[in-house]
Parts: sequence; C-alpha cells; structure tokens
Amino acid sequence: KSSTMQYHETSNWGGSPTNPPLVAGQAVWLQSALTSAVPTEITVLGEVVSVITQSINIVTGFQMIAYPFSCDVSLQSMDFLADGATPNAKVGGADQIYVWKDGVYKQYGLKNDNLWHDISDWGGSAVVTNIDLGQGFWYISRNGTPWNWTETNKYQQVFE
Repeated sequence: KSSTMQYHETSNWGGSPTNPPLVAGQAVWLQSALTSAVPTEITVLGEVVSVITQSINIVTGFQMIAYPFSCDVSLQSMDFLADGATPNAKVGGADQIYVWKDGVYKQYGLKNDNLWHDISDWGGSAVVTNIDLGQGFWYISRNGTPWNWTETNKYQQVFE
C-alpha cells in the first residue's frame, strides 16, 4: 500500500480504511478505478506456507479460490477429484475452473476421464497448464453439497 492509496470495504466507503489478512487459498478481486488511465502494479507479500495440508471449503456454484501453497502448480496435479469434484462427459455437468491467462479467461472442465480439458476443445486431449504462484481462479462446483478440497504441501520436505 502506498501512502496515497487506501482500501475500503465496498459496503462502507466513508468508513475507516481496512487491511484484511489474506489466508492461504483465499482469493481476492482487485479492480482499478474506472478513471485509472494506466495499469497499476500491485505487490502482495506474505510468508511461505509451511503446514503439511491445507483445506478449503468448496460450495456448490461459483466461487473464487487460490492454490493454498506458495508455488506454481499443474492443474492436473491438484487434488480436487479425490476430495469431491464432479467429472462428467458433458461440459454442463462437469466441475469447471476459469483462469485468467494471456488477457482472457481460459475455461477448463473436469471430464469423466478424471482430467481437466479445455472447454473450447472438449473432445481433445487433457490440458497441460499451470496455476501461477499467487493466482486466484474461479471454481464452479456441480456437486450438490459442500466439500473440502485438501491439498498436501509439495515442498514440505524443505521444512523437515
């Protein structure tokens, strides 16, 4: 935060500025002011997550989440399927992830082969792509009940 910028809850513009903590796996949406003429670089700092596992509650429908550890991760290696994600032969019945890449949202669905596929090429091969360190993404769960996505720390051996 620079000395000229303040952050406020959208429901309380006239109130005191806020600096809410961001926990591992939580994602946020940052929007530039409509009057902003140039992009603003934002740096988010934090600590390396050193726990063995991290869980995030996934609800039915659309939500923004992030990979809960301090590293890039392959979309195919994330543990959604073992925890409650819904694969399907049809795009509309499959869990989906929307990731901002190269200036557009890339949309992936969990096909019934238990792999993530590009929705625009549903009949093609599974995708090979990463979720970058610190990048949030939209998750659409088709499961009718909430479930916990639990990931294991891929770099935990560094702390042992």
